[in-house]
Amino acid sequence: MKKSELQQIIREEISKVMNEVGPMYGSQNKLRTSTNPLVKTIETLDKILSNSTKTPFKAAMEWERKSEELLGDNNYWNELDNSKLEEAIDVARSIIDKYNIKP
Repeated sequence: MKKSELQQIIREEISKVMNEVGPMYGSQNKLRTSTNPLVKTIETLDKILSNSTKTPFKAAMEWERKSEELLGDNNYWNELDNSKLEEAIDVARSIIDKYNIKP
């Protein structure tokens, strides 16, 4: 198996894990949604860093580590307060800039 094929498989597996979305409280099979613009921004950046085939493997792995640190014991971005969300947005944008990722 070529290195690029293995990297693609790993990216797909990471994407599956990082994009799991749970149901809303009291409702089955509905995605959690938020009206907080900071949550929408970090979700967009998260998708860029974890879903794009243009995202370098190192960038995806760095984002995975950082996002786990930022989320802590929480499972969803909308469970964080605004200051943590702003920090997450800054970290995500710095990784995007560092690896020159185009959305």
